[in-house]
Amino acid sequence: MKLAAVYNVFDGEELLPYSYRSISNCVDEIIIVFQEISNYGHQHEDKHKLNLIINKIPNAHLIKFSPKSFDPVGAERRERQKRALGAKKALEIGCTHCIFMDCDEFYIEKQFLKAKTEIESGDYNNSACQLVTYYKKPTYRLTPNENYYVPFIFKLEPGKTSFSNFSDFPVHCDPSRKAAPYDRMKIFKREQLEMHHMTMVRRNIDAKFTNHSLLGRLNIDLDNVKEEYNDLEKNNFAKVSYPFENYGIAHVDNIFSVPDFSVDILNDSDFSLIKKIEKEFQNISIDGWLSSGTYLSLYRENRLFPWDIDIDYDVLNESKNLEAAIQCLKKIGFTEFSRPSYKQILFKHKKSNRILDIYLWDKNETEYISKCDAGTLFYPEKIIKNKMQVRIAGADFLVPEPDGYFKCRYGEDWIYPKRTSGLPGAGWKITKNIK
Repeated sequence: MKLAAVYNVFDGEELLPYSYRSISNCVDEIIIVFQEISNYGHQHEDKHKLNLIINKIPNAHLIKFSPKSFDPVGAERRERQKRALGAKKALEIGCTHCIFMDCDEFYIEKQFLKAKTEIESGDYNNSACQLVTYYKKPTYRLTPNENYYVPFIFKLEPGKTSFSNFSDFPVHCDPSRKAAPYDRMKIFKREQLEMHHMTMVRRNIDAKFTNHSLLGRLNIDLDNVKEEYNDLEKNNFAKVSYPFENYGIAHVDNIFSVPDFSVDILNDSDFSLIKKIEKEFQNISIDGWLSSGTYLSLYRENRLFPWDIDIDYDVLNESKNLEAAIQCLKKIGFTEFSRPSYKQILFKHKKSNRILDIYLWDKNETEYISKCDAGTLFYPEKIIKNKMQVRIAGADFLVPEPDGYFKCRYGEDWIYPKRTSGLPGAGWKITKNIK
């Protein structure tokens, strides 16, 4: 068996690296069929980040899909067309089997591999399993489980494989991913295989429903769904309409280490201070930039890492620039309390439990250079000099271009989390730019 996973991508791409990680050892090829405008004519909110993320999936084959019409009735058909494009590519690169995936779908590797072996040894041409659904957070799971299936691995047979909403398909599932033939269908029991569906774990829950492929066929009260979603904890986890039935919430472990995108970063006091720093620095043209773990956590995960004890900013170490930065921070309410090295100044603020950690950078003809306990930090001159405006968590920041900066700081695979907790100083173990 040569197995291709075909991802269908428009929104929810922030989940893609985590989903990929769950199946990467189970498949031979990754194909991503993506679109920058939805089936309903909505532009993607951040095309740059979408393309950055999909290009970070190792050795993935990328196919851009552009809808030719936007009528709600045809949305399901267009989803099927996207998946069929991926299946065609899988055949072209020699794959014998295929699985359709979305960014919010996860599998336990051991279950996946065992099911894959059973499909191959039993010569099944199609398969399906049931799923468990997560709501708002990767630790909130709907209960009881849905009586719904998702197609799993199917065989690619030139001249035979076809896609349609087959009325006699053996299980109740998403009509856009039904594949034929299915005369030798393996239906896995829940204890054998489950798909973990993070369908309501999103950075932008509005985009989830305004672009849902079944929206034209479902009578969904979007305002009610969003109200239940936003007020879940306040209403003490009362039953939610998913929106198809009533469910409760079970609290579970975050087995796939998915970030909690529901954190309200906009009302976080530390983030408010960060926005003030950025605004004041830009107003008087201070050469300083959001950096390190603070930049990474906000950009990648729309939050501040809960284990991080500081706010990271870098400042060019020139006397006038540095003095202006210090006066600016005092104006905001920061108090300097320590200079552990001549390349570092620490500040505190009465509204924050985090330390503001300012690293000072010298510039030569080719590099920006600073010092840390582990050695000399460096960035190629072009990475820091050519800063750009980037929209992060609803605010504008003048920062080094994300991909170049993070590749230098954390490596090519910066898009993937390398830890879920840590101790002060542990971050140096994953820092790549130390001499």
